[in-house]
Amino acid sequence: TNANPDPDGTAIPTGTAPIGQFRFAVTPSDEGHSVTFDQLILNVDAKNVVLKAADFALYNKEESNVRVPCQIYYLNGNPFDTNDRSAEISGNFLVWCSDLALHPIKTDIEGEEAVFILEGTIVNTQLDDTSTSTLRISLRDFTDSSKTLSPTGSHVRWIDAKETENVVSDWIDYPESVIHSTTYQH
Repeated sequence: TNANPDPDGTAIPTGTAPIGQFRFAVTPSDEGHSVTFDQLILNVDAKNVVLKAADFALYNKEESNVRVPCQIYYLNGNPFDTNDRSAEISGNFLVWCSDLALHPIKTDIEGEEAVFILEGTIVNTQLDDTSTSTLRISLRDFTDSSKTLSPTGSHVRWIDAKETENVVSDWIDYPESVIHSTTYQH
């Protein structure tokens, strides 16, 4: 679910700031297993807003000092070249936070919930002064069990660590197919 405390219509933040917050919960189990988020692909809609392409990071709200860098992809699945640390991006694109289980970020959810926050650096909140600016982060393409993880497929991967095996899933059983975080405006 959307975990962002900012209401829709809040002014677009400037500089490095949390721009999307999502709460994930698991149903407690008597089996004593935990769920680990391994990959998240988030949709970014930055209309008339410019962000620094190499500065996206994901963190757990409980451990805001531990961040994992994320990569930018175009909607067609091609990667955006972030070798130039000063590169900027605007429009619709994807942010892929991969191999989270290999990083020091806390991604285990053991019969509770966790809030994951996407951070970005906003360099211009209104590229064209005559147009409205919006910035919104969404989680999409995560409810179809037939899709596998990719920019054009499923946008989530989690691992169910059971007593005898780990079960990898690229979908979540959820009644909504899109979850929007706060819609920021200028």
